[in-house]
Amino acid sequence: TTAGMNFREGKLAYHWPGGAWWWNSGLVVDEDEWSYVAMVVNPSGVTLYVNGIGATHSFSAQMVDFGTMKLGSYKGWSGRNFYGEMDEVCIYNRALSQAEIRELMHLTKVPAADLSLIHYYQFNRASGIVTDRSGILHATLASGAVRTISTAPVGGGTSHRMTVNTGGPKDFTGTDVTLEFPVFGTYPNGELVVSRLNVNPDHPVGPQPTPQQRYWIVNNYGSNANFSELESIRFDNLFGITTTNGGSEYKLHKRASTAHGNTWSGELDFADQATSTSLTFGDGNSITSFSQFDINRGSPILPVELTDFQVKKTTNKTALITWSTAAEINASHFEVHRSKDGTSFEAFALVEAKGNEHQGAAYQLEDKKPFQGTTYYKLKMVDMDGTFAWSPVRSIMIHGLPSNVIVYPNPLGKSRLLHVQSIFSEDLKMELFDASGKFVGSREIPAGNGQVDCTNLAQGVYFYRVTGETFMKNGHFVIN
Repeated sequence: TTAGMNFREGKLAYHWPGGAWWWNSGLVVDEDEWSYVAMVVNPSGVTLYVNGIGATHSFSAQMVDFGTMKLGSYKGWSGRNFYGEMDEVCIYNRALSQAEIRELMHLTKVPAADLSLIHYYQFNRASGIVTDRSGILHATLASGAVRTISTAPVGGGTSHRMTVNTGGPKDFTGTDVTLEFPVFGTYPNGELVVSRLNVNPDHPVGPQPTPQQRYWIVNNYGSNANFSELESIRFDNLFGITTTNGGSEYKLHKRASTAHGNTWSGELDFADQATSTSLTFGDGNSITSFSQFDINRGSPILPVELTDFQVKKTTNKTALITWSTAAEINASHFEVHRSKDGTSFEAFALVEAKGNEHQGAAYQLEDKKPFQGTTYYKLKMVDMDGTFAWSPVRSIMIHGLPSNVIVYPNPLGKSRLLHVQSIFSEDLKMELFDASGKFVGSREIPAGNGQVDCTNLAQGVYFYRVTGETFMKNGHFVIN
């Protein structure tokens, strides 16, 4: 039995016994953006959600006994896979309401606080199994799936819902946000959900850190996506606020509610009022639609105006790092830093600056030995007086495999050809054993990549052992 979500012609769809996989939900899932998708099933049908907007298909839904679960694959068929990034997969043993769907959209979950959350995959482990944080059904990566650093607008925090169709101040309890709408004007005319995330966004809004480790997201489900400019937006329960001129050092930035990366706007406004624990952005804040919000303290003039920074894979499987500048004011040099995990960086090259305040320059550097899998890069742009700024992070994948050695397909079909692929260039040896542990043969895998012909083996379960000079991998496969 097949049951689950799928994508059909760019829209969210579903499979369920008694339902209709061809049903058009009208819920578009945009490319190159994070989307929060959900599927709620009850006896009267299925409701799908994309970013909190729902569509219901009514039918008599049958009960389903889930045996094997696959994330990103339709029944393991090679031609039906999800091509993209996936994070925060939650499975409940009850039907969530629309209010819960919207309130939980940007929040990591606390399994102990909701026992109906029976399986929860955050994909936060750097290697090994994918931990089920609510149960014991841990997962493994397959078919070339790899881990990467999440950029999703999700984190620990809190949220609050409120319907707004009048003016005046609206205090979103627990989120430390108060929105004040004009007494007369156009309002959202519907539900707003404010989420406060107790983490910094995936991409810093400026060269200096925000005054707190938090940012905010407002989702507007009203009939008016645009409304009259806010009288003010106030952020409370902040810490470390210091000012000598009324808070004007603090800048407000925004990006779309599901956006990620270096997509923040310029300064929307400077704070008009400040205390040691609050900032208020009032006159001229330009907020006429909702989005993600972050605050940044006034940053110094950068020594370098960076116009481009790219990392590309060469035909020799090295990393070509290029960047260019429009101007370099008292710039000293560039340090190129790299990382295996996107968190812990170390410098591996230094390049002297060659531009000036009137004219920039172009630079090129080759990393001849990038890490196996994904390598992350960023530039440290250093001024003559030692001040510096960081570039955005770029990444490249070389020899990207979910483990040192993969053996596929499993189960083995009519072709009876078992593929072995390794990140190593050394020769490998594969030994085969039947279900009773009896040795049935061995094969040499030259240069770590090859095929094993299994046409002389009967149907059943087989175990294998792949060995090299410095490692060993055990596993099993099935011949149908």
